[in-house]
Amino acid sequence: MIWKSLGHSDLSVGGKPVLIRSLLLCTELGDFHRYRVCSEAGKPAWARLAKDGSGKIGALVTGPYSEMLKIPSRKEIQPHLFVPLDSLSKRVQKKLLIPLNYELYEEENTLVAREIADEPYYLASRTSSVFHYPGCKRAHEVISGNRIYFKTRNEALENGYRPHKICNP
Repeated sequence: MIWKSLGHSDLSVGGKPVLIRSLLLCTELGDFHRYRVCSEAGKPAWARLAKDGSGKIGALVTGPYSEMLKIPSRKEIQPHLFVPLDSLSKRVQKKLLIPLNYELYEEENTLVAREIADEPYYLASRTSSVFHYPGCKRAHEVISGNRIYFKTRNEALENGYRPHKICNP
């Protein structure tokens, strides 16, 4: 995955933004509650993969088009929020993690990911004409003897492969 620095912090972001409507956050009493999140204008918030300086991958939640992020029931407004992956719904987690070759682990009762950098960026099968992101569900079904690896999207296209319609690499 290609990570871009935010400039104002040690976070780097990558992947496409995914719309989210709620987050599972810790309350003042220590229990967890699902809170609705939106922009100041009431539009759904965006989540993108974010990696901190130590290599932990979570999600950076922002308002769309750099708007301020609002949590109405907590009466908080802030520019962004870095949250662990288990704060998001399972559907959003799957969408965010498709382009990433990762391993999940639990640290201090939170779910975070770590990128496996040794693997190439795109994967295809010798028996088909489709290439995938390494995190795609269909890429895991490719038999290891039939796997072909590509470092770039253009390399896969030049070899006659087309992008998978679900993960859309």
